[in-house]
Amino acid sequence: MGAPYRFGTIVALAAASAIAALAVASASVAARDPIRFVGGSPAARAQVARALAASDYDWNTLHGRVTVHIGHFDSRATPGHVWLDENLLRSGRFAWGVILHEYAHQVDFLLLDDKDRRTFAEKLGGAAWCPSRQALPHDAYTCERFASTFA
Repeated sequence: MGAPYRFGTIVALAAASAIAALAVASASVAARDPIRFVGGSPAARAQVARALAASDYDWNTLHGRVTVHIGHFDSRATPGHVWLDENLLRSGRFAWGVILHEYAHQVDFLLLDDKDRRTFAEKLGGAAWCPSRQALPHDAYTCERFASTFA
């Protein structure tokens, strides 16, 4: 009985974070185009746009423009940048989970502070927030757990 409650708590925290992010976003941020594409076919770019549009989250709340790099490399994210594999994007809706996961890292990078991260770490677990000097399995990083839950 504890597992559903814990999952519900995590979802509630992710929803609260999204609501808080919406509350602090300025009107000028929502008025501009939040994505800049580098590379990628029109179809790949459209797949990114479809995934973001399918989400309930308003990605316009992110502070600053996110540059989406599309090419032939592993999908990943750094502050203000998302890299997505063109071959993955050709898979259609199958790619949406990865797109939203990498974009969820932008919520972490651009909107969360250390207090927020501590709160999520208490609920989500993990050995460290994001890759550091420690070499840990991907799912041991709390930032990855946050991105997957948020997505």
